[in-house]
Amino acid sequence: ERIDLTVDPPPDLAIEVDFTSLTDVEAYQLLKIPELWVYRREELKIYLFREDGYQERDNSRLFPDINIKKLFPYHVELGWKQGSSLALRQFEALENFS
Repeated sequence: ERIDLTVDPPPDLAIEVDFTSLTDVEAYQLLKIPELWVYRREELKIYLFREDGYQERDNSRLFPDINIKKLFPYHVELGWKQGSSLALRQFEALENFS
């Protein structure tokens, strides 16, 4: 029911889809989530946690061979405009994410 960071490890990835408010990336620092994605205004920003805080990067450490900054926004917008079922079917049909 409560997270105890001394025993519970943080998740490997947090994804914030932000349509109504501005996310303060620093709010995630206490949890020390290794990778944070923030999607806002049809753009995905990838942040990696370092000892001095989050630093924006072009690529995901978790998915280094996948163009996440292109793939993620396309499917989120497709879901919003044409429905999540279509977006999920197209995502599942991808054979090569690069």
